[in-house]
Amino acid sequence: MMADFPRAFAAVVDRWEGRLSRNRLDPGGMTYKGRSRASHPTWPGWTRIDALSKLPGFPGNLEADVELQRMLKDSYRAGEWGDIRGSEIPSQPVADEMLDQATLEGPGTAITLLQYALNACNKGGVLYADVKLDGGFGDRTMEALITVLAKGRERTLTKTLNVLQGFYLLVGRDLLDYLKAHPTPAWREEFWSGWLERISV
Repeated sequence: MMADFPRAFAAVVDRWEGRLSRNRLDPGGMTYKGRSRASHPTWPGWTRIDALSKLPGFPGNLEADVELQRMLKDSYRAGEWGDIRGSEIPSQPVADEMLDQATLEGPGTAITLLQYALNACNKGGVLYADVKLDGGFGDRTMEALITVLAKGRERTLTKTLNVLQGFYLLVGRDLLDYLKAHPTPAWREEFWSGWLERISV
């Protein structure tokens, strides 16, 4: 069964992204539920928000505005969800994690971390040829993902993605350069599933 966008949206955007934010430390500037004005300047939701800002009850009135909420969901469905091929992922937990990462770090980074995680779960190349860490969700990446899931490794993959996300949030884009230059050795892949049980995330 393929992942469901409304479920993923509820698990990620509704749960974590909050409401309107104008944090001076946020490089994205004004942000509404994961949509930053700096990163998504042409999103039509900003025109709606600007209009609603002139009405009583702002910013609380944003939550009750049906048109704005539709614009938001449409943006995620066509954007991050489409980029991670969410509707083709046969695992809701993996799709939820991918949407979370695509929202926070961008789809390219989320896909690169997925590719590294797939290789780390590959037990030294036994299941499939390692995929290239290029940030593009091509057919080889999807085939590897389907293979890992078919082998019953959904929890291992999801947890691996979560661990990598934690490192990325602390280190930033330098982590991607490191991962690309240092593929996981086969002996680490062999023991990775067991080691994950000792990590609480």
